[in-house]
Amino acid sequence: MLGVSLPNQATEEQQDFVRHLESAGGAAFDRLFADLLRASHGKIFATIGEVRAATQNDLIRRHARQASQIVLGHMEVLEDTGLVDSATFQEVEAAVTPA
Repeated sequence: MLGVSLPNQATEEQQDFVRHLESAGGAAFDRLFADLLRASHGKIFATIGEVRAATQNDLIRRHARQASQIVLGHMEVLEDTGLVDSATFQEVEAAVTPA
């Protein structure tokens, strides 16, 4: 409808996250999964806000509002697990990205 192309494959960063999750097990997997997902949600939450603020398109604004509500709900569920620490996305990413 809007002529926007959407990716159909995971980014290299997302593939790297999966590789790290595949090598983790048990409680370490649970914590890493929760941290990565919460940090990723925080990153996209900010992007949704930027898109919403930068557009005059009513359709985009409605979608951004709905997306922000859904992503916020997901972040709250992840935080309620007690597995998420206070690391920023960059800190979580740095912890799983080879030097």
